[in-house]
Amino acid sequence: MKFTEYFLKTSKTVPSDAQAESHRLLYRGGFIRQVATGRYAFMPLGYRVKDKIIKIIVEEMEAIGSQRMELPIMQPIEPWRITNRDEAFGEQMIVAKDHFGRTFAMSATAEALMTEVIKSEKPSYKDLPINVYQFLPKFRDELRPRGGLIRVREFLMKDAYNYERDEKSFMKTYDAYWKAYEKIFNRVGLKTEAVIADNGALGGDYSHEFMVITPERVQELDLYFDEDEKELRMEVEDVSKNQKEYKKILKFYAQHPEKTLKNMVYVVDGKKYICITIRGDYRIDFIKLRRLLKYKTIRPATKSEIDELGSFIGYVSPIGLDSKVELIIDESVKYNKNYYDGAHKERVFRKNVNIGRDLKVKDFVDVREDKVFSAGGDKIVMCDRCGYKANVEKAEFVRDSVNIDEEEKPFEIIEQPEWVCTMDENVEHYKKPKSHFLKNVVFKDKKGRLIIAVVRGDLEANATKIANLFDDIDVLDYADEEDLTSIGTKSGWVHSWGHDEGRDNVIYVGDIALKMSKNLIGGLKEKTTDSFNVNYGRDFKVSKIDDIASAYDGAKCPKCKDGYLKEKKSIEVGHIFKYDHYYTNPHKAYFVDKDGKEKPMWMGAYGIGVGRAMASVVEMHHDENGIVWPRSIAPFSVILVSIGDGKKITKESEKLYNDLSESGVEILWDDRSDVSPGVKFADADLIGIPLRIVISEKTLKEDKVEMKKRDKDNVEFVDMDKAKILKYL
Repeated sequence: MKFTEYFLKTSKTVPSDAQAESHRLLYRGGFIRQVATGRYAFMPLGYRVKDKIIKIIVEEMEAIGSQRMELPIMQPIEPWRITNRDEAFGEQMIVAKDHFGRTFAMSATAEALMTEVIKSEKPSYKDLPINVYQFLPKFRDELRPRGGLIRVREFLMKDAYNYERDEKSFMKTYDAYWKAYEKIFNRVGLKTEAVIADNGALGGDYSHEFMVITPERVQELDLYFDEDEKELRMEVEDVSKNQKEYKKILKFYAQHPEKTLKNMVYVVDGKKYICITIRGDYRIDFIKLRRLLKYKTIRPATKSEIDELGSFIGYVSPIGLDSKVELIIDESVKYNKNYYDGAHKERVFRKNVNIGRDLKVKDFVDVREDKVFSAGGDKIVMCDRCGYKANVEKAEFVRDSVNIDEEEKPFEIIEQPEWVCTMDENVEHYKKPKSHFLKNVVFKDKKGRLIIAVVRGDLEANATKIANLFDDIDVLDYADEEDLTSIGTKSGWVHSWGHDEGRDNVIYVGDIALKMSKNLIGGLKEKTTDSFNVNYGRDFKVSKIDDIASAYDGAKCPKCKDGYLKEKKSIEVGHIFKYDHYYTNPHKAYFVDKDGKEKPMWMGAYGIGVGRAMASVVEMHHDENGIVWPRSIAPFSVILVSIGDGKKITKESEKLYNDLSESGVEILWDDRSDVSPGVKFADADLIGIPLRIVISEKTLKEDKVEMKKRDKDNVEFVDMDKAKILKYL
C-alpha cells in the first residue's frame, strides 16, 4: 500500500482528556478517532491491527474445538420479559421499539439468549460438550469513559460458551480456555496474570481475570495557565448565611481543584508553625517536606491553635496569616490565575486571588506529591511468597486483631471537640492508630436503600463485596448528603447504630474485623461527644457481618499466612466464568442423560475485549517516539521510506515495493514527496511498523538499502536483492 493512496493521517496533537499512552499514541498514529463519548472509529490502520488480533483469537478458539456462530444484537421479546428482565436477559438490557412498534431488547450480555438457543436444540448427552464462540458488539453505561479504548461505551467482545454434562467435564474445558487465553495474549505481545475475580452482575461465584500489570509514570506538573486570561479584581464572598451559594462554591472546589488554593497549617518539632500552600489538585509529599525543613516531628495544627493564628479551620489562607507562621508555597500555584481561596472566617472565601499580586512569594518550592499515572483501572494484589493473586474486589486477607487480649471495658459516652470528624482528626486527638476506631461508609442501591458499612478505621469498605452479600443488589453507589439528611445525619457524623430517623430504609453491615477487636472508639458521634470502649456484639450488632473490606498493599496473605500482598494496577483483557447452573436452571436448559432423565447443563463463559487488548499492547510496547508493535499484530510488516525525488530512487523503490508485495510481505511505501525525511522517519516510528527500509541516493551508490528494526537502535545495510532482503525479514 502506498502512503499517498492510504487513508492515513497522523497528528501532532492529542485530545485534551487523553492521559493513557495508548489513547495518545493510537490517536496520533491515525489508528482511531473518537466519534462520540466512549465510542471510537477504527481507521484503516487501526482496523488492520484489530483484524489481526481477531484472527489470532479465532485460531486459538478453533484449536480447542470451539465453533464460531453469531447471535443478533437486537432480539424481539414478549411484554412479560420487560418486567422480568432479570430472569430473561440479565440486568444489562436496553428495551426499545422499532418503527413498526415492535418491542426489542438489546443486551450487554448474551448468556441468556445463547442458553435459549442451545436449549432449543434439545441436546442429549451425545451432543455434549457444546463449545461455541462469537464476536459481538457490546454496550456499557460507563460513567467516565476515559482512557481511549481501555474504558469505552461501545466495544467488540469475543464471547465463548461451553455446555457440559458434569462438573468434571466442565473443569477440563475451563482449563482448556485458560491455556488458550495464555497463548492468545502471548501471541499478541501481552504478559498476563490470571487472578481470582468477582463474577459481578453476570452471576456465579467462580471466575478468573487475565490482567496486564501496567507501568506507572510520573506526570509532569500540569499546566492550566492561560496567558490571555486577565487578572480579575480580588473579591471576598460571604456565603455564611447562603446555603445555596455555599454548596455552589464547594461544588466548584470539587470540580476545578486546579483553580483553588489548598492551605494547611502544621506544627513542626512541637514549636514552629508552617502553612503550606499548594494547588487544590495536588497533595503534600511529606518526604520532600522533611528533606526541605529537616524536621523531626510534624503534626496538623489543632482548631484552637489555628484560631489563635487568626484563622478558622477549613478556611485557612496564607494572606493575612499571623507573621510567626512560615509560609511554604509550592510551585504548582504559579501556573494559574484567579484562584479561589479561604479568608479566615467560616464560610467566607476570596476569589480571583493572583500569586505575586495578592500573595507575595520570595521563593517557590517543590513539596507536592508526584502524580503517578497508570492506564490500569483495576487493582490486584499478589502475594510475595506463595503466588496468591486476586482482584481487590475478591481478594481475601488476614486482619490484625486490636486489643483482643484486653477485658471488655465499660461503654462510655465521652466529651470530644466538635472539630474531630475525620479519621485523621481522630488520630490526632486521641493519639491512637486508625485501627482503634470505627468508621462508617454509606452506600445506596438502585431501590434507594441505604447500606451503612461498619469497618475499622484502618480498612476501606468494598462496595462489590458488600453488594455480593445481597441477592437483590448488583451495584452500589455512594450515598450523597441528601441521603444522609434523610436519616438525620451528615458526613463525618454517621452512626454505627441508632439512626432512628428513616430506620426502615437502612441496613447495617459489618466487617469481620469487628469480631477481632475490643474497646474501640467511635460509632455514635454527636456534636461534642462520641462513644468509647465500643465492643461489637455487646454494644451494637449489624444485619450481616462478613469480609467487606478491600485488601491492601502490605496485608498478610490469606493463603500462606507468611507472605504479604503487593498491590498492582492493571488492565483486565480477559475474563473466564464458571456459571454452573446459574443460567441453565432458570432457563430450563436441560439435556437428556444416558438414564433418560433431564438434567441441567453445566455452563461457562469466556470473554476477551478486542479493542482493550489492542490498547493494552500499546501500553506495554511503546517508547518516547511512538508505538512498537509486535510483529504478530503490526498493521504492516515493513515500511519502505524513499528519501529524495530522483527518478532512480522512485524506480528502485517501486520495484522493491512490488517485489516484496508479490512475495506476500505486508508493506507500506512512504512515497510522499511533499514532506521532509525527518517527518517520514517520525511517522514511521510513531506508527510502529517492525521494520523500516530506506532507499536514498546514499544507499543506491552502494546498491544497498538501509534496514532498521523498530525496537533496535542500530542500522544495517543490506544488498538490494529481493532474496537477501526476504532472508533478513
